[in-house]
Amino acid sequence: MANENLNLHTLVLGLIRDVDNALPFEIIARRLNIDENTADEIIKDLLYQNLIQTFPDDLKKPAHCRRYFICKESLNQVRSIVHAQMTGLSNSGNLYFAYGSNLHPEQIYNDRFSGSHFLMRGELQDYRLNFPIESKQWSGGVAGITYSESDSVWGAAFYVTGEHWVELDRLESASTSFKRIRVPVRTHFGIFCMESYNALPTGNFLPSANYLNHVITGAEFFGLPHNYIKRIKNTPYLGERKR
Repeated sequence: MANENLNLHTLVLGLIRDVDNALPFEIIARRLNIDENTADEIIKDLLYQNLIQTFPDDLKKPAHCRRYFICKESLNQVRSIVHAQMTGLSNSGNLYFAYGSNLHPEQIYNDRFSGSHFLMRGELQDYRLNFPIESKQWSGGVAGITYSESDSVWGAAFYVTGEHWVELDRLESASTSFKRIRVPVRTHFGIFCMESYNALPTGNFLPSANYLNHVITGAEFFGLPHNYIKRIKNTPYLGERKR
C-alpha cells in the first residue's frame, strides 16, 4: 500500500533539485521507476505550476526528449516541499539507504522492491566502504560499512513499504550475515534517519570484478558523485573488470 506521505510530484521535484542540473525526461522516469505516461502527466503539471522549466530550444522537441530544471524563483519552495515529504517518510520508516549491490537498478526494482522509488542521493559521513564478509554468490567480498572519521559512504535513498521490509529482512538475514541498522544520511534537503543493512564482519576480503561492476553500474545510474565512483573503481578486486 502506498504511503500517504508519498507524492510522485514531489519525487520528481526532489530528483531534479538534488542534482542541481537539467535532467532529461528519460532519466527522470527511469531513476524514479515510474512509467513514461505518469512522468509526462506529472511534468506537465509541474510546468503549469511554474515549479520547473525546460529550455527554449527544447520546446521544439517532443516532451520525452526535453530537459527540465527547477525554476530559480521556486528553489526555496521546492526545498520545503521535498523536506516535508522526506521527514514524513523518515518518521514512518519508509526510507531505505542502499550503498552496495542494491544500488543496481535491476536488482532493486525487479528483484528486491517492485513498486519502490528512488528519492535522492545521500551521504553517510564518518564511515567508509569495506568488504568484511565473503560471498559464494559473488565469488569475493561484499560491501559493508565501518566507522572511519572524515570518510564518507555515498548511496541512494529509496521509498519502500512494510511489505518490502519483510522481504528484504528475509533476504538479508537468510545467511545471518547482515543486520538492519538505522543511520543518519545527509542529503541536499537535510539529514534524515534511514534504515540500511550492515555486514557482520568475519574478515577482510577483496570483491570480485563482477560484484564491483554491479555496484559501479548502480552508482552511475543513480548519479552518485564522480569522485566517489572513481574511488570505488580504484578498489582492489579479484579477476578482470571491464573498464
